[in-house]
Amino acid sequence: MAAKQKTSKKKTKASSMDVKPVEIPVQKEILEPIDTPKEECCEECGSIEEPCCVDCCSENASTEDPKADPEISVDKFGLLKFGVVLVFVVVVAYFTYQFLLASQQLTFNPGPEVDMETFKSIFNSATEVNIVMDVRNAGDRNSVEYTNILQCGVDFAQSSGFGGKDARYFSLEGGSCIASDGESHTEEYCLAQLETGVTIYVEKGDVTSYHSKGMVVGVNKDYVVGTCGIHRV
Repeated sequence: MAAKQKTSKKKTKASSMDVKPVEIPVQKEILEPIDTPKEECCEECGSIEEPCCVDCCSENASTEDPKADPEISVDKFGLLKFGVVLVFVVVVAYFTYQFLLASQQLTFNPGPEVDMETFKSIFNSATEVNIVMDVRNAGDRNSVEYTNILQCGVDFAQSSGFGGKDARYFSLEGGSCIASDGESHTEEYCLAQLETGVTIYVEKGDVTSYHSKGMVVGVNKDYVVGTCGIHRV
């Protein structure tokens, strides 16, 4: 009986011992942010909750308003200056074109200039006389200069100085020429006919000059009917 009691005491002593819990250290995993360029991050972002997209998406949301109208800045002074320059360029181009066109036109070669008395002698001795009405630079057919050039040619033809002479008539207009036969010819053809005889060349201008091959008569809007002519004395 004494032995059993001793054993019982040992069991009681063991059960009364304090049991401390064992702590197992757990290593926490530290998530470091991925060094991804913001542009790529934003493109790959599927949700604003993803770590790499929070800053990018929040920044875009704060700075960009998809419903806002885009701001357009208009420099009115710059537009006005551009318009003035454009008009100037167009005007210069127009007058340059007109100058080049006029310089390329086929014209009559009147020969060296002479005085009026010398020309009278040349005219009186000629049997063939050409009357040319050049309206290429006179504007449209409704212009005063256009009408006056044609009228001057008619007045020359009706003057007494042309009596007994073989007169031929030419009208230069729009890149072509109407000859005495009433047919349309090239400018080259009509100007080549002026190589023979004496030519009265009427064109837009203000000056009349005398030459060895003919007479160049300038006519403007102030022409008076009947002024053109060569009369016998």
